[in-house]
Amino acid sequence: MRELRAVETATPAPVMIAAGGPRSRRLAGRLADIVTLAHNPLAAHADIARMITEIAEAAGDRSAGVEYHLNVIVVGDLIPRQVVPLVGDDLHALTAADSLFVLRGTPQQMADDIQRRRDEFGHSYVTVNHLFLEQFAPVVELLHGR
Repeated sequence: MRELRAVETATPAPVMIAAGGPRSRRLAGRLADIVTLAHNPLAAHADIARMITEIAEAAGDRSAGVEYHLNVIVVGDLIPRQVVPLVGDDLHALTAADSLFVLRGTPQQMADDIQRRRDEFGHSYVTVNHLFLEQFAPVVELLHGR
């Protein structure tokens, strides 16, 4: 990081760190501008909130400037075989856990769910698996300007 910062221009490139374990969460808090949480697909929301708190504590004075990334891997009612290694094949369990990796329902319900997750966890970035880009496009339209 020091080497990167030494050669940057006046506008530093934002640094994104995927953080799973305690050490990487502390590192992300100290160094990252954007954090994506590498957590179990069935992680409880309380556990995710605790991870974010750990990152914010490690960030100290800069915690208000740290942004969080939401990685949506499944959109809708089917789990494509390509993503089974990432989230498993039990959509019922993912839905029951309110997995952050899954969005279901109408475009309006999905937009509302993203807003709820933003309010709960502070996500400012959302990425969606490329397999669902067309299905997700109406959600983007609903979220535009929010």
